[in-house]
Amino acid sequence: MRLFIACMAGAILLAGCCATPDVDREYGMATMTSLAAQIAYPAGLNSDKTPQGMPGIHSEAIMEAYHGSFNDTQQADASVFELDLTGGSSQ
Repeated sequence: MRLFIACMAGAILLAGCCATPDVDREYGMATMTSLAAQIAYPAGLNSDKTPQGMPGIHSEAIMEAYHGSFNDTQQADASVFELDLTGGSSQ
């Protein structure tokens, strides 16, 4: 009886190692599809012509504003969400 249980346990453990071709074939396809959807001009790397966009004089001000937004020295208030766990009044 112990041999039968050991053989069944071994068979169950080895069944977890079998390949699943449907899963392996499409592994990562959702990630690759969503990444490809984020690329505005996918043929731009191998193309001689440049994609149409904004002239540099207009986009320079936009990019300065974008980069300047990361230099804000304002810190968010650390006490935005407080929990009163002591049971005291909140006055």
